[in-house]
Parts: sequence; C-alpha cells; structure tokens
Amino acid sequence: MLGVAIGGPALTGQTTATSVAQQSSGLLAQQAAYTFLGDSRGYDRAPTGIMLRAEHGAVLVEAIAGIGVRIRVRFSDGVPVFPATHSLATGDTAPRLGSAVVRQAGDTILVYAEGLVVRAAQHPVRLTVTDTAGHVLLAESSGAGAWQGRLAHVLSDPPGTRYYGLGEQPMPLLRNGSVFPLWNTDRFGYRPGDMPIYSSIPFYLGVRDGIAHGILYDNPFRAEFDYSARMRSSVSYMAEAGIDGGELRYYVIPGPSLDSALARYTRVTGRTALPPRWSLGYHQSRYSYYPDTMVENLSREFRRRDIPADVIHLDIHYMNGYRDFTFDPERFPQPKRLMDTLAAHGFKVVTIVDPGLKVDSAWSVYRDGLTRGAYVTTPDGAPYIAIVWPGRSVLPDFSRASVRDWWGAQHQALVDVGVRGVWNDMNEPASFGGQTISDVVQFQGDGHSGTHLEYHNQYGTLMARAAFEGFHRLRPDRRPFIITRAGYAGVQRYATIWTGDNNSTWDHLRISLPMILGLGLSGIPFAGSDIGGFNGAPSAELYSRWLQAAALVPFMRTHAMIGTPRREPWSYGPEHERANRAAIRLRYRMMPALYTAYFQHTQQGSPVVKPIFWNTLTDSVGLGTDDEFILGDHLLVAPVVDSGARSRAVYLPAGRWYRMGSGEAYAGGQRVTVQAPDALNDGGDTTSLRGLPIFVRAGAVIPSQAVVSYEGQRRLDTLSLDIYPGPAKSELYE
Repeated sequence: MLGVAIGGPALTGQTTATSVAQQSSGLLAQQAAYTFLGDSRGYDRAPTGIMLRAEHGAVLVEAIAGIGVRIRVRFSDGVPVFPATHSLATGDTAPRLGSAVVRQAGDTILVYAEGLVVRAAQHPVRLTVTDTAGHVLLAESSGAGAWQGRLAHVLSDPPGTRYYGLGEQPMPLLRNGSVFPLWNTDRFGYRPGDMPIYSSIPFYLGVRDGIAHGILYDNPFRAEFDYSARMRSSVSYMAEAGIDGGELRYYVIPGPSLDSALARYTRVTGRTALPPRWSLGYHQSRYSYYPDTMVENLSREFRRRDIPADVIHLDIHYMNGYRDFTFDPERFPQPKRLMDTLAAHGFKVVTIVDPGLKVDSAWSVYRDGLTRGAYVTTPDGAPYIAIVWPGRSVLPDFSRASVRDWWGAQHQALVDVGVRGVWNDMNEPASFGGQTISDVVQFQGDGHSGTHLEYHNQYGTLMARAAFEGFHRLRPDRRPFIITRAGYAGVQRYATIWTGDNNSTWDHLRISLPMILGLGLSGIPFAGSDIGGFNGAPSAELYSRWLQAAALVPFMRTHAMIGTPRREPWSYGPEHERANRAAIRLRYRMMPALYTAYFQHTQQGSPVVKPIFWNTLTDSVGLGTDDEFILGDHLLVAPVVDSGARSRAVYLPAGRWYRMGSGEAYAGGQRVTVQAPDALNDGGDTTSLRGLPIFVRAGAVIPSQAVVSYEGQRRLDTLSLDIYPGPAKSELYE
C-alpha cells in the first residue's frame, strides 16, 4: 500500500541547527509518497528469529549473540532475498547469530532474544521492541518506507525520552529537538550548530525512566536523524539509499545501563586497542613548524622550561611539494638526524598524511599506484582528478584490501626515519571548489563496488585502517598511533579523532566538551579538540582555560592555523606560562588514572570520559549537563568555560564528593558554586587545582605518579594512592 506522504529527504547542502528545524522545503514539505511495507503475507520461523513477508517487502528479525537484535528490511513487490551482510561498521567478521524463541498472540508475532522482545504487528506491519521488563525501546509509527531508492524509518518519540550520541556534533550533548545530517564534510571554521561536519556515526542512545538503549543504523549513505524537530513526537531516520542494494538495516541494543549498552555496541563495532602510553601525553602542533632547526629549538624550549611534552606534529610543510611520504630537501634535509635528535630529547614525531597524491609522472609513488590501478575512477575508468594541496591529485581506492596494503607499505619511508605516528587529514575526502568529490566517482570495493555516495562516509575510516594496519605490519613490536579527521561507525578500531578546524572562541571551548562526550557515547573514546582553537588567536585567558579543560580529556594537543601568533605554553608571559605548565603537569601526574580509563574501555567499551549522568539516569539535571565530565569512574572535572569567570557552578551527582586539592566535602544531588580563579588571580598555583575544579567520589582510591618530562623518561617505582573515605570500588591498570 502507499503510505503517508512524508517528503523526500532534504539530504544535501549545509545548514545550522536552527535553520534545519525551520526549513519549509525540507524532509516533510516535498510531499512525495513513500511506500511502506503494508500488510503481512505470512512469516517463517527460524532458530535465530523470523522472516516476515509483506505486500511491499520483507522484514528479517535476527538475534545477534551478545548484542541484541538486528532488523533488516528490503522492499519489493515480490519476495526479497536477503544476501550475506557487508559492513564496515561491524568489520570483516559478520556478527554471530544468536537464538530466539518465537510465539504468536493473535495478530502479533513475538520474538524473544538477547533480553529483548520484538512484537511484530501484521496489519499493517509495524514493529515494537521492548526489554523483558516491558520498557519500550523502539516503536514504529509509520515504520519503514522507500521512495525512489531512498529509505525512511519513522518511530514514535515517547514523552520524556532523551537522546544522545551521533558522534561529534557541534551541539549540546542532548540531541532532542534537532536534525542531524550525516555526510562527512570539510568544515573549516565551523560554528556551534553548523552541520554536517567531519564524521558520521549513525548510532544513538535513548534514555527514558532510567533505562538506556542503543540504535545503530548500519548504512553508510548520506542520511539524517530528526528528533521531533520537523515532525513532532517522531524520531525519524532518512537515507539517500540503503546498504547492500537498498536495505534498511538496524540494530536494537538493550541496556538497561549506559555501561551495558556501550559494551554491546562496541562488541559489534569494535573497541580502541590500548594506545601507546606516550600518545596520552601532551602534543604540540601548528600549521607548520619548519625548518628542522625550528623543530629542534621547540623541543629544547620544552625541556628548558620544564614543561612536559611527548609529541611534536609536522603539518604539510615538511613534505616535498605536498607529496606524501617525502621530506622537503631544504626544510628537512636530514629527517632521520632530526628524529634521532628529538628522540634524544624524549619526543616522538607525528606527521600529517593526506589522501590526495600529486599527479606527477616523475614521482614513484604516483606511478606505482597508477600501474596498480589503485585510484578511484570516473565512470569511464580513468583516474578521477581532485584538486587539493598538491594541485591536481588522485585518490586511492581504500575500499580495496590490496590498495590498503599498498598504502600501508608506503609508510615505510616515514617509519625508517623515525616517525612514530600519522595524522590523516582531508579524508572526508575533501576537494577544493566543491568540498568533496563527484557523486559518480567509482569504487571497486572487493566485490562490493559502488559510487562515492556509498563510500564517502566510509573513506576516512578506510584510510585510517590502511595506515593502522601498515604501521602494525612495519613495526609489530609497537602499538600504532593514527589520528583521523573523518570517520564512520567502527573508526575507533583504527584511530583517534580530533574535532577538526575549530575557532579560537569561548563558544568553541564550551562546545568542545559535549563534542568529546558525544564521541565517547558513540564508541570513540580517544578524542580531543585543538587547544586554543585552530582558527584565530586566543587570548592568554582563553588559551590557559582551554589547557585546563583539556588536561584530563583523552587527547591533549595544541594546534594552530598558519599565520596566527605562536601558541606554545610559554607564549603569553610568565604568569600564564606557570599556569599552563601546571595544567600539563597535572595530566602527567594523573597518567595512571588516564591509562586505567583507557584499559577499562578495552575491556568494557566504556568511554574514557563520561557524562556526569553515566550512573544516574533518573537525574534530570545531570541528564542536561554537558560542561562537566567524569574521567574513569570517580573523577568529576568541571572546567571554566566562560571569559572572566573566577568561580563556577558545578552540578554534583548523588553521593558525597571531595574537592581535589582542598579536601572540602560536598553532598551530591545539588549545584554548588566553587572558586576557580584564573592564572592572574590563583596565587601562583602550581597544581592547577585552584583554577580547575576536580571532585572525587567518596570511597575512591585515586592513583597518581611523579611528574616526568615525557612518558618513559625513567622507571617509576613509586605510585601514590589518595584514599577518600566512603564505599566505592576502584581499579588500577599498569
């Protein structure tokens, strides 16, 4: 049957959160009729679930062992065939099917599996998913529909449900009332509310009445989520096309806690392996440090000024004419000597690597890729030419395993001179003049060929995979360290993410916290923002406050745009240098707690930093708080994010809390105002604990270590344990 008129999705262009909700020509206004499944024509039972046939398609409900249920919808007036699944989100190994119990009660088919009950009404076909206690996790209103290859999935929005996730959106952590387009976009100087940006993670969490659940839409095509913005009391997912030839595929993942839901989600999409410990230290970067003497002097200044740091980043000016895997012969004539010198000072080097390879017949990398047919093509088979930093450039087809292997091997040129990690940029993929490449560009995909429309959102993750696997093969004795700007669900298996080309404003400092928390709630624990804001010139106050805010987030890196004033911790005078040194030293002192939180992610899938409502899902104030976070299990961090502030209000969840540094005790479940003076008014503080409010849960045992100039500087045989009275369980991983 023909369903309700809910217009074709407005899935192109860019917009802000406000304008999305106000558009009159958007997703609903086009008034194009989607075809929904219609009435049931019977169903078949299987040990893993059911296959329900309908007038205009079929629904396959499958138990996924240890995860939840997977629901696959295909549209056809005949009997659709469900092929073997192919998914970057869930990896090379298909999720293991579980067992299900099937019953029928009147017009409804019930599937019991993995702590869930799927109720399939047959006239018309509509699904409702509950947990075994009867809490509704998903309830279709219009349900699943298709229109000219596009997909729609329209659910009811139960009152009181709060939504989180979808990765790094530059928005408040609570997603209610907004539309979120998913299309990886090079978004230089984005403002809070500007979307889409660099990564697309089609996973969200719902919380209602203290019960959490997760929904993953396993589909890389351009899409958008609407949380009751355009269509009230409805949550809708719209996609330009469907995976594996037009399929709507999604996973329903039960909680009841966030801990349980994220554990299951990361079980199916993967977890970040324990990173090299040095990567958790402080990183210094700008666009660009050159020549080599500048880099050497930078390393000496850190050591001379007794400011800890582990990593220096080299942006594109280290390359010879923007050619990847090369060094400029004048700026960096002896790269190995430079790396050895920096290593002697305790520094690792991370270099930027872009996907665009210069069209240059004299360059061996370009020629080799051309001979191998390694590049994405136009429909006639010719290499597609993009315009990026080198000018006319080709792009590797990372959808092919052989190309990923080839690309990974190219990193030998970097590894041989001592480079310890790479930073993948421009991998949305970006192209000057049109933000990205043409929709008709062809990818071969190892048996899953497709156009750029299918592979666009996957491109950054596939590039990160190539680099990760390449480093692992080249140096199996080391843990790879890869950073990516663009990503898709599952990117956490290969890389950390930073939040792109942000601005030097207080708004951007403030929004960096929910962006990092949003990534953590989407399975991506290793994330951070450019300290001070990439684009612009932060004031001394803003830069110092940003360093404090970043002191205990997963990834701590200063980065700055070309042409902006120098931005090192000593760039703003002696008082700010002292405060900035203190913030960085705090990170190194708390390294055992950071490292333990990373280990907990590898075991449980939990974020390194969590929203303060992680364990208090009925706390309505906590559920709306996103300018604080919890590191690991017991440390609540409340950075100052407002210009001129000398104190701040902090919401403390239920329980008893102690302020680190002073020992003052506070009852939870309330908002308290605490002193947090800036660098010019903190009395010469060398701990950073006067200006950065940190609270410890009663009963916690907090580990810390002596401050070092860099990780691995010397063997640390003494660990400090601070014990805060009360009942709690603490963990430590060394």
